[in-house]
Amino acid sequence: MNKKFGLGKGINALLEDYKFVSDTSHVLLTDIIDSPYQPRKVISDESIAELMQSIRENGLIEPLVVRKKETNYELIAGHRRIKALRLLQKEEAPVYIITASDQQAAQFTIIENIQRKDLNPIELAGSMDFILKSFHLTHEELAKYIGKSRVYITNLLRLLTLDPFCIQSIVQEKISESHGRLLLQITNLAIREKLVKEIIEKSLTVKDVEKRIKLLHKKSNTVDKSVFLNQFKKFEKRFSEIFHKPVKIKKNKLEILFKDEADVLNFIQQIQHLYD
Repeated sequence: MNKKFGLGKGINALLEDYKFVSDTSHVLLTDIIDSPYQPRKVISDESIAELMQSIRENGLIEPLVVRKKETNYELIAGHRRIKALRLLQKEEAPVYIITASDQQAAQFTIIENIQRKDLNPIELAGSMDFILKSFHLTHEELAKYIGKSRVYITNLLRLLTLDPFCIQSIVQEKISESHGRLLLQITNLAIREKLVKEIIEKSLTVKDVEKRIKLLHKKSNTVDKSVFLNQFKKFEKRFSEIFHKPVKIKKNKLEILFKDEADVLNFIQQIQHLYD
């Protein structure tokens, strides 16, 4: 079959493993259901308006991709196109009908969106997480299926561990995926949210954020050091009371100060007496 639709090299290669039920067919839109594996959650009104205008002028150039279910068809590729067709109140659409397993359908949907760069990072990460759990795949296996590196998969999934405010900021494209990965270094949510607001208000670059995070870590380490020094002072005082000797804590050392060797021997005898 001649594959004319522009899904990109990765998807064309994947399609070669599928069995096509027929060449281009026409299916009623009411017979097409959405895919449970569709990662796209947000479609801009502007994007849909442009596509609707294109369809009015030229028709639907690129057919949808579906697979046959028991009583209907499940959409595999063309989420944005079918929405535009429904808004235009079209009754049917040209489709390619393929035979695909659940896993193949899920992989196809992700690859199409990656090739088209249609998804925001959170949608893509959420879709990958869903597929990993649904089909019990490893990061390595999923990376192989969609033509990406394992590191790419792992880094993307880490974005899902961000707090809701950061995630929403990425979805709304107020901050970038790269900003999000840097923000993972900040565990204090209040400080993290403050930095996100600063990124948005001042249009901070990734390099700007890196510098700010380094300063935050430096301040944090300074505070931590002062806290430890205060604790050391308390322990020094307590140990001095217990041993009746001056005690100093220095880095990884606990020092007990003695007047002379006789004082040391006397101290040792006292300690031994405690365990006799």
